[in-house]
Amino acid sequence: MGEKMGRRILEYVEIGQNSEGARVYKCVCCGYVLGPSGKSFKDYAVVRERSYSDYVEMGVLSMNSDRFIIREFYCPKCAIRFDVESVVKGEPYLDIKVSGD
Repeated sequence: MGEKMGRRILEYVEIGQNSEGARVYKCVCCGYVLGPSGKSFKDYAVVRERSYSDYVEMGVLSMNSDRFIIREFYCPKCAIRFDVESVVKGEPYLDIKVSGD
């Protein structure tokens, strides 16, 4: 296919180049281009917000809280889960800082 591998920032997210040579986030599983790397990849992902009680019921968390939520970030094309974060309701996404090459 001729495309070189990008720089992996998470298990399923990498920074690569689009056909015009611009730096973009890509899904490692399906190759979907999420968007330009100038913003957080989370801004381009499908986001699912869940209550702590969902995770307590699954046995992942032992304590319930109405103050916090769980955010799950997925690829819009193949639905692989990129990341999960636990935050206070209403807080912005936790950001991953990636230094330039």
